[in-house]
Amino acid sequence: MLVFLDDFDSVEELSYAAQVNLHWLLEYGSQSGVWVIGTLKADLAEGFRYWVNTFRTRIVGRVQQLEDADILAMKPGSQAINLALGAFKVWTGSSWLTYSLLPLGE
Repeated sequence: MLVFLDDFDSVEELSYAAQVNLHWLLEYGSQSGVWVIGTLKADLAEGFRYWVNTFRTRIVGRVQQLEDADILAMKPGSQAINLALGAFKVWTGSSWLTYSLLPLGE
């Protein structure tokens, strides 16, 4: 099962109980076949480290600030600042792979 959470920064608007349950789901859900996919604007990463750190797999797109890229990628050197529009990086465990999305029209 996939759970998509767009604009992950809205998680702070949830009740305390809902936040506790969501954090548990982020930590242990994959063991039960539940994977959470969340999106967050890079400039909010510093204030959401508690939440960001629970995601083990990162897909990092173009980021404006080096500090934000390092927080989101959980390791320095992602080079997310230099990405072209439509490109993103994924850490494989040993290196960064870069992927690009095809334009979907004009």
